[in-house]
Amino acid sequence: MLITIDLMQLLTALLILVGLAVLVAFFVVLLRLLGLLKRANGLVKDTSVVMASASRSVPPILKDAEVICSSARSGVEAIGGAASSLGEGVSSIFGADDSSTGGTVETIFGIIDRVLAIIGLFTDGKKKRPRKR
Repeated sequence: MLITIDLMQLLTALLILVGLAVLVAFFVVLLRLLGLLKRANGLVKDTSVVMASASRSVPPILKDAEVICSSARSGVEAIGGAASSLGEGVSSIFGADDSSTGGTVETIFGIIDRVLAIIGLFTDGKKKRPRKR
């Protein structure tokens, strides 16, 4: 029994086999791409949950930061006023006559009052607890 195959039939058969291999590879790539898209969708959902949580928690944090900045600003203004008053008091002590001792004493008490006010800004009046050993 003799089988005759010409070159055109052989090339057609090879092209069919190559086409089938490319088709299988294409489906494998599509399946992997589908899995990748599912994972990406899960990441997007997780990100949306995190963003929703952040959108709820960020505004209170910003309000707290605003309160802290306002408090710090008022403290700086108080210290600036006290420093200005302290500078005026010191200059009045050193520039005062010997005859005006009463004014000098008032100035010293004013300075002490301002220094205590500054210290009061940094301490809340809370007593420190003794450390446990």
